[in-house]
Amino acid sequence: MTADAGEGDKCRLTATTLSLLGGEQVHEFALGEVVPTPDAVHPFATFSTGEGTSLFIHANAFADKAILERLLGRELKEGEGDGAAKAEEGAGAGDEKR
Repeated sequence: MTADAGEGDKCRLTATTLSLLGGEQVHEFALGEVVPTPDAVHPFATFSTGEGTSLFIHANAFADKAILERLLGRELKEGEGDGAAKAEEGAGAGDEKR
């Protein structure tokens, strides 16, 4: 999932999912259209978009904690959302040894 320019509810998000046949489906929506679904029965539904599509996001795979809190509909737990930042820090760490 990527976040494009925009402030607050106008921030545009793009999520790419796979269909049952392996084809990519691109979903674009504004942050203001997101409806968190913390009590959803489906284990892979974190939030719903304005178009009614249910999507799942792993908290440690998204770097922007402010947007992540909006998607989840709650404050982050301790250590939650840190995985993406650690991966970004480690990217390219071995490049100097070549």
